[in-house]
Amino acid sequence: MWSTIIAIIRVQWRVEMRQRVLLWQVAPFAVMALVITGLAANARSIARTEVGPGLVYVVLVFTTLLLIGRLFSAESSSLSSPSFAMLAIDGSAAYLGTVIALAVELLVVTGVVVAIAGLLFHFSAMSLLVATPSIVVTIIDLTTLGVLFGALAARPGQSAALLPLIALPSFTPVIIAGERLLSAAVTHHGAGQWWGLLILMSAVYGGIGVLLYGVIGEL
Repeated sequence: MWSTIIAIIRVQWRVEMRQRVLLWQVAPFAVMALVITGLAANARSIARTEVGPGLVYVVLVFTTLLLIGRLFSAESSSLSSPSFAMLAIDGSAAYLGTVIALAVELLVVTGVVVAIAGLLFHFSAMSLLVATPSIVVTIIDLTTLGVLFGALAARPGQSAALLPLIALPSFTPVIIAGERLLSAAVTHHGAGQWWGLLILMSAVYGGIGVLLYGVIGEL
């Protein structure tokens, strides 16, 4: 199982190293989206420290959808698509390998986005350090569910609009919890109750993915 997971991660990073989509397309998109939304919020005289966490997560949601769409596109590795069933690859291993590969990519982009957000919205370095664990868990939640929905949306004959349509409602509680924890870190207020929700969703989403990813590949 672990050999399959590692093989899938290696394939995905080889694709990335060859195409450089993360560097030249995804990261610039995330930065531009954050800057534009930040300027718009500032123009409306909204307190940037208060609105910043929400804008960060809005950008991360759309970045996640962009990465998932690319991952399951025709140009991506066949190991990360539902066709893994034809290759006799264990569904749970294929799922976990794809989740890890996507999570690492999203973490790289998130690091850039959060650094830019610190400058735009005046987040202190300490507050961002405090918020880092919640950001990491939020990304895990987004990827565990996003990969499953990506496999569903990648079925032949499905519209490209299906992915955001089915993913955004399920992403909503994750984003709310992540935003509350980031807001608590930058404003120095307590929001520990949201940690339970994030961890619960990680376990639930991950369990559902491990159980159903192989089934989707056999449809």
